[in-house]
Amino acid sequence: MNLLIPLEDLRDGMVLGNDVLDKDGRLLVAEDTMLTVLIINRLKKFSGTREVYIKVEINKLDIKSLVELENGKKSRLLQMI
Repeated sequence: MNLLIPLEDLRDGMVLGNDVLDKDGRLLVAEDTMLTVLIINRLKKFSGTREVYIKVEINKLDIKSLVELENGKKSRLLQMI
């Protein structure tokens, strides 16, 4: 499952759920890349977006977390990942 996450909420170890392009449409970071602090900083500096999709294994989430995420409470989810 992929979730759309603001760049400021990205953390080391998360995995991109799609390719991220720079402002000119060139590949910046490929899908399935595990994020590091360096890559996160690169995304913040060069990507033409404020959010990216990350992969989340559904078996790591409980129903309450999904409901909270839908209600805009992303912090609990980010603590679980």
